[in-house]
Amino acid sequence: MRRLTLVVAIAMMVAGSMVAVGSAPVGAATNGWSHSIVNGFSTPSGHGYWLVYADGTVTPEGNAVSYGDASKIQLNGPIVGGAVTPNGKGYWLVAQDGGIFTFGNAHFYGSMGSTHLNEPVFSMSPTKTGKGYWLVARDGGIFTFGDAKFYGSTGNLTLNQPITGITTSPTGKGYRMVATDGGIFSFGDVPFYGSLPSLGINVTDVIGNAPIPTNTGYWIARSTGTVYSFGHASPLGSYAAVACNPVAAIFSNPAAQGYRLVTEFGATIPFGAAPGGSQPTGDPRFCPNPPTMSLVEYNSIQPGYSYAQVVGLVGGPGTLISQTTLAGNVTQTYKWLGQGVPGANANITFRNDRVISKAQFGLT
Repeated sequence: MRRLTLVVAIAMMVAGSMVAVGSAPVGAATNGWSHSIVNGFSTPSGHGYWLVYADGTVTPEGNAVSYGDASKIQLNGPIVGGAVTPNGKGYWLVAQDGGIFTFGNAHFYGSMGSTHLNEPVFSMSPTKTGKGYWLVARDGGIFTFGDAKFYGSTGNLTLNQPITGITTSPTGKGYRMVATDGGIFSFGDVPFYGSLPSLGINVTDVIGNAPIPTNTGYWIARSTGTVYSFGHASPLGSYAAVACNPVAAIFSNPAAQGYRLVTEFGATIPFGAAPGGSQPTGDPRFCPNPPTMSLVEYNSIQPGYSYAQVVGLVGGPGTLISQTTLAGNVTQTYKWLGQGVPGANANITFRNDRVISKAQFGLT
């Protein structure tokens, strides 16, 4: 029988953690994608980390070193994730179309960039040797490259919610995927310690999971900053994120129990053994967007984005102008006022909280 332990971490800062301003790089890339954080990953020592932006920008913090980024590349799709090499001297970036970009001592072992995908790629994870990697699509389809082995996928299943992240076993012989409802799917030698749906917790804004170094537990994080602990993962705390600056990523310290939450506009909040500072909730410097939509923001909105992701990208909520329910599917259209000519606006339509279409008038 699987043993399950859940601790809902309380919304508070960890006692004794430093409070300092997180990094918010300036000077967005010119490739048209959003300058908002989508991912982050730690150095092997846990004393530094890299932040990854949708436009390909990568910023190092702590003892992390910059090996370059994709901010000057004309990307076919936004960057959605990345991973560090085993010795921390390089990293990969992955785009929504499955394109792979290598920096430092990261090697290229193949990509899905020229292949038709049923669903966009949303995350990646390297093998233990660094001589391969897995890509995962939003339907849970797994693509293997280099010495990465296939241990199973959810690509042939009907998921309640799309996959939002993947982490791998310390042995390199398995991986764990998490969906936006907190559903956990374990393959290979990765243990299952529980999920949010199995506990009756009904959410659709999970942004990722992070394992502890021993692979005997993990954390699941929501865009609100709430963190849930499973297995032997200790309850370390949560963060009360503001609506215009939701949490975009969680990643753990590979050397000890601890994790860091990162918001879309650069607040970095460490818990447990994750050295660094944190950003006080609601600091206006980390809500730089006015609540109106620009053309760049509109072009950055992709099929499959959730309402929370669009709100975070635009900088404020939309106005619900229509809603229908048919055969259990909820379709909603929200309107945002636009930046541009008088009357500029944009309508974004969601089905079951995922973008399916959009239209705009007069945005600049």
